[in-house]
Amino acid sequence: MKTCRYFALCLLNAGLLAPLHADPAADVTAAFERLRDQHSYAWETLEGSPGGVNSSGVFKTPYGLSRGSVTVERIVPHVQGTKRSDATTVIFAESPRDSGATAVIPAGSGGVVSTPAGWLTRAELQPLLDAAIKKGDPGRNALQIASAALATMRPEVELAALIRDVRTFKPAGDDIIGELSPRMAGIVFGPNPVHLLVKDISGSLSFQIKDGLIRTYTVRTEATVTIRNVLPPLGGHREGEGRIDESAPMEEKHETMTIINYAPAAVPKIPEAAARKLAQMKPTAEGVR
Repeated sequence: MKTCRYFALCLLNAGLLAPLHADPAADVTAAFERLRDQHSYAWETLEGSPGGVNSSGVFKTPYGLSRGSVTVERIVPHVQGTKRSDATTVIFAESPRDSGATAVIPAGSGGVVSTPAGWLTRAELQPLLDAAIKKGDPGRNALQIASAALATMRPEVELAALIRDVRTFKPAGDDIIGELSPRMAGIVFGPNPVHLLVKDISGSLSFQIKDGLIRTYTVRTEATVTIRNVLPPLGGHREGEGRIDESAPMEEKHETMTIINYAPAAVPKIPEAAARKLAQMKPTAEGVR
């Protein structure tokens, strides 16, 4: 065994045995182009928000185990999607809090999504969601999942922006990893409510590439978060002046892993009600998701 290892090291030093990722950037570009050229594929995105309820572990994927983090309760939807050969994207998003939502998005269309009020376009859904949030209506959860499903991008669309943002890719064991710019990390981390003070945002993009294909990719972001609460005014303060109470700074981490299946077992059919709704719509310039 020692002789075999010594021989392999000699070949590597002599340049006769190439490392797994001799040119990480070229490997990422080539694998991304193969994904982009696929007429049909499926994917699943596992999402977690490590602060507090999170524990380290591994994701079980069709290609083996990949180290990462998972949460006890998913705060954002678990997404499964399929790009059909007719360029229509079908998204299913689910959450422990409701029955989930299905979005059907043809090429060149904003698409429609299933909701308790029927199949709706983005323009029809948004006013209902805004009103439900303003009222504190429990039904807002289902509408939020529907909105997330409709906003989901296909992996090649999401990756086009992320890969372009990374300056340098480097090997990380069997994977390839690159650092996101603070601007892109902030976009991925998500919008910040007014009661949160977010600083020091950073992020990374990593790939598991096998046989020239992207099998999984993982996006990680982290930031220092301070919770700011506006409290009622104390005695002696002018009416409505209030005071601000801040928590100690906390480190918050977000992580998503997307698993890509290039040979899906089944292609989802478009529900008849969704097809009827789409037939009533005119093509838009929202682009492909």
